[in-house]
Amino acid sequence: MANVNIRIEENLKNEFEKVCESMGMTRDEAFEIFARAVVDEGAMPFEVKASDALLLGPYNSFDEIIKEADQEIEKENKLQ
Repeated sequence: MANVNIRIEENLKNEFEKVCESMGMTRDEAFEIFARAVVDEGAMPFEVKASDALLLGPYNSFDEIIKEADQEIEKENKLQ
């Protein structure tokens, strides 16, 4: 066996361990099941999507992104 070290938020770790325990397995066993599924499938065993918060970055909505883009275009047009 090999050791693998990962860093995750303390709260997430604790919640993960509780869920694993409720399913009758340890955290390490759950990670091994996950790793085996990735190897067997050659991909993540579930769909990975970026959340809206990740996509938006510092903005609160896509409307803010469009508004800022429009302002930049307006500035460029004034310079021409």
